[in-house]
Amino acid sequence: MNLRKKGCMLRSTERSDMKRQLQEAFDAPTPLHREEFLRSYPMQQVSTFSLIVTQAGFIRKGIWIFSLCVFGLGLYKAHLLDPDTLWELSALAPFIAMTLLSENARSKAYGMADLEMSCRFFRKSILLARMGCLALSHFLLLCLLTPLAYICSDFTILQVGVYLLVPYLLTVVLGLWVTRKIPGRESLMACAFITAGVSSLSMLLKYRFSSLWTTGYWNGWFVTLLLLLLLSVLEVRKTVKQMEEARWNLL
Repeated sequence: MNLRKKGCMLRSTERSDMKRQLQEAFDAPTPLHREEFLRSYPMQQVSTFSLIVTQAGFIRKGIWIFSLCVFGLGLYKAHLLDPDTLWELSALAPFIAMTLLSENARSKAYGMADLEMSCRFFRKSILLARMGCLALSHFLLLCLLTPLAYICSDFTILQVGVYLLVPYLLTVVLGLWVTRKIPGRESLMACAFITAGVSSLSMLLKYRFSSLWTTGYWNGWFVTLLLLLLLSVLEVRKTVKQMEEARWNLL
């Protein structure tokens, strides 16, 4: 028994010596004049606005074309005074949200997350800049679509805005949750199913449960909008927190 213990102690000592020797052999030397080098390295200052503009250039052109097509459809329907304009635009709102979700999950779906983490800026900064640019463009698009749908409907302009925003925000909330839970390209597929489901639900509620759009349910719609706004903010925070990684640069 004592021989076995001594053998174990010898092997443990040998392993410790080997680890120490390997550490000494591959230990990187202390860098010389590191601070002087960092001070002399040319670093161009980039403002938040410049970052947003730069990231806007990486957004696919098809997304901007799709937004223009949706606006063109709304303009055409408003010109014809089509009474179904509001419901058709409401059914298209989830697909507008899908463009934001696809940009959010694109780097993870195509294995570019590691490359983004090696950039000068935090990955969450890149994500927020890209999502902020798209969210602002979507807000402007919905602001333009709201009066077009209002012309063709019997609702107030506030009601029209709520009816367009609810399916949009519902798609964003569910899509962000899915992209956090499902890795890879499967998240894009799941977002596509969510988008189609919310769009179909919007049309189903209109033609099967039209009473939901009466004045008696207006408070419920408004509360739903506020709840979805809160949930969307929480989902964005959780998504950003999940993407917080070590910054691989000299800063």
